[in-house]
Amino acid sequence: MERLQLIRLPVIQDSEMTLGVFAQYIPANHRSTAFASESICVGVSFDGAACGAALCSPEGGKLYLRWIMVDPQARYCGVGTYLLRGLLGLARHEYAGIPVHCVLSDDMLESSHIPGCLTRAGFSAPQPFATEFSCPLRALKAPGEVPDEALAVMPLLQLPDPVQSEYDALLKQGALPEFVCADLLERPIPSLCLAAVYAGRLAGLFLCEKADDGIALRGLYVLEAYRAKNVPMALFKAAYETAIRSWPQDTLVTGAGITETSYKICRYFFPDDETVKSTLYRAVF
Repeated sequence: MERLQLIRLPVIQDSEMTLGVFAQYIPANHRSTAFASESICVGVSFDGAACGAALCSPEGGKLYLRWIMVDPQARYCGVGTYLLRGLLGLARHEYAGIPVHCVLSDDMLESSHIPGCLTRAGFSAPQPFATEFSCPLRALKAPGEVPDEALAVMPLLQLPDPVQSEYDALLKQGALPEFVCADLLERPIPSLCLAAVYAGRLAGLFLCEKADDGIALRGLYVLEAYRAKNVPMALFKAAYETAIRSWPQDTLVTGAGITETSYKICRYFFPDDETVKSTLYRAVF
């Protein structure tokens, strides 16, 4: 009998779905994802003893490796590679043709065993694709006034019917990027998911969700016809004022500069003296 065994999770125990002994290898903030029907979660055991788990789930037409952990006593002997290859085999079978992405920070590349495990399992070499900015809420640069009476900002959940229909139609047509599709956020913050409306038409979108340690800025997009307006400033101003009223001042805020424009916006609002910057890398299977 094979000493290493792969177990599909969750399992049925006493008529209930459970992660069982493998729960110790999946942090609390990922457990709801592990139970989701569209996710793929696996555990690995050695001689019958649990020693690791891995999880991936879909988002925006792609699969993302959300978590992998191998017990420290079982590392550097092939367990992680075995676990990851098992997960990827299931992903290939259940989501044929869809690549699996893994996002890593520069700290993970320098101090973790994960990059080597990814490479051995068949992932591409990690390549830089974004700069992440993070600072306390109180340190963000306060946006200035936006003197344009035709421009209004409102919660995405409270759009007038014509604007909601426009948003839905643009998403359906693929005319908006995936990162401004609110349905794809795992933990959206409704008060910080905003839309800019210019003269009754959708002009821009700004989405945030809860992160483990604070607020994550997930998407900022301005429709082409309104890029000469003050839409980014108006969106950020509304989000900033709401957050300042509702969240502790030391709440950590993170944002990523993926495009040249988003990088410039992050540079503008995140002050150099209190901002931590890190490079994000992406590996693809």
